[in-house]
Amino acid sequence: MMWRILAPFDEYQLKENAKHVMRILKKNARQGFRNCAMPSLGYRIAAGRPNSKKKLEIDSVHPGILRVIYRHALQGEGGSGLMGFKVIISHVNRNRIFTYVGGRWGIGQLHRTLTRRIYIGEQEFNKRSKSKELKAVSGIVVEPVPRLIDEETFDAVQEHLPIRNSKVTPPRVVGGPTLLTGICFQ
Repeated sequence: MMWRILAPFDEYQLKENAKHVMRILKKNARQGFRNCAMPSLGYRIAAGRPNSKKKLEIDSVHPGILRVIYRHALQGEGGSGLMGFKVIISHVNRNRIFTYVGGRWGIGQLHRTLTRRIYIGEQEFNKRSKSKELKAVSGIVVEPVPRLIDEETFDAVQEHLPIRNSKVTPPRVVGGPTLLTGICFQ
């Protein structure tokens, strides 16, 4: 009987604590403090006092890797033109350019790297709910972080991403200049 009386109070206290924690996390994000542990490629947690609020700073090693990836996505290697995801991935893996955790690059990692707004100085906090659904724009907090890529380059890459989508672009055989390419053979 006592449990039935105390359970609703515990549930209410749990919801109140969750509201207070989210309020503090949003406040930290507005002030530019980092709320999660792992920084994105090109950044590191600024060295400070233990158990203090953490800020992101530019890492000395990885910004060059980011600039290489963005340059390949826009200009290719040596001005050869746009490079596709698989070509970029094979290039960085062949040249032993590793991800932040020291692994090999894949399509998902490259896509996330090319679409993250953190590289133009906008880290979004509280964007998705626990069920991975997008939240309303009013609930999203944009954290200020140091910029690694200029906005023109980022926007140019975003314009070219739909062109490279394999679900939208027909295969080369279908898009060839000859009418019956891939259908008729001699």
